[in-house]
Amino acid sequence: ICTTFRLAVGRVSFVEVAKLRAARLLAAKVLAAHGVDEEIEMRIHAVSSRQTMSQCAPHTNMLRGTEQTFAALLANVNVVTTSCFDEALGQSSELARRAARNVAIILQDEAHLMQQVDPTAGSYWVEENTSRLVDEGYEFMQQIEGRGSMPGVLLEGWLREQIGDTYAA
Repeated sequence: ICTTFRLAVGRVSFVEVAKLRAARLLAAKVLAAHGVDEEIEMRIHAVSSRQTMSQCAPHTNMLRGTEQTFAALLANVNVVTTSCFDEALGQSSELARRAARNVAIILQDEAHLMQQVDPTAGSYWVEENTSRLVDEGYEFMQQIEGRGSMPGVLLEGWLREQIGDTYAA
């Protein structure tokens, strides 16, 4: 059995590395807590965040997409999709599609990112924040489950309140 998670990658590289690593660990923790004994392959598909794309300076988006792809590769995701730099303007040009296609290849070949099994393993900051995200995420999921799962928290407005509080902070 294979499950794929599609996650957006934002602009702060090492925060995104911790987030992507935590997603895989959190999914495994949830499955184990529910007694799932089957071997389930968890795949992560990282996609450049559209929220970071600029219409005013589309060529800057090349740097953003490269940074996001770099973070995804550091996190050992299974699939990376780099957004085209002119995507925010509408239909992407051939140049933009080619540049997006080549970002991961260049990072792999020039920066040798794929030669290490886990390039960020042992990094105190990444390990600590990955662990914190897993713990806090699991606790949040338990709160949701305790309130009647997703339908319950959506109907009572609790989730909207939590998101609003986080946004305000």
